[in-house]
Amino acid sequence: EHDHLSRFGAALRHAEQRYRTLVEEIPAVTFMAALDDSADAFSELYVSPQIETLLGFTQKEWLEDPVLWYRQLHPDDQERWHGEFARTCSTAEPFDSVYRFIARDGRVVWVHGHAKVVRDRDGRPLFLQGVAFDITERKQAEEAMARLNQTLEQRVALAVAEAEQR
Repeated sequence: EHDHLSRFGAALRHAEQRYRTLVEEIPAVTFMAALDDSADAFSELYVSPQIETLLGFTQKEWLEDPVLWYRQLHPDDQERWHGEFARTCSTAEPFDSVYRFIARDGRVVWVHGHAKVVRDRDGRPLFLQGVAFDITERKQAEEAMARLNQTLEQRVALAVAEAEQR
């Protein structure tokens, strides 16, 4: 009996190690959060170490300060985030949105977040689990492209105006 239990314990530890390795190697931040009754706040239960590469705060800092994530959420995105997150909590729809964070060094980091509320058998929300991808480079490329198109349109309009004058 004891031998069977210790083998089971070892298998469980091995499975957890494999899972942790998988989660901590993917190029995204994974997180789990306990939901607050107010449905617009949560405190982190787990955040993967990639959070430090993404925003410059350690895993420990993130877990010890329940409002750090909200302080770092871009002020212009906070209201929209509240609305989208409240909808996720009240419906069974996953949270799927793009928003900005302010990194420790002041950089603006664009994040695509996807999360879902995990519920018990009676449908009561237990916790939130999700993943966040850094899409800053893509956003910067989109913005550069938009500027380029604007410049091009201005040049075309100028060339047309000059041709009409001639």
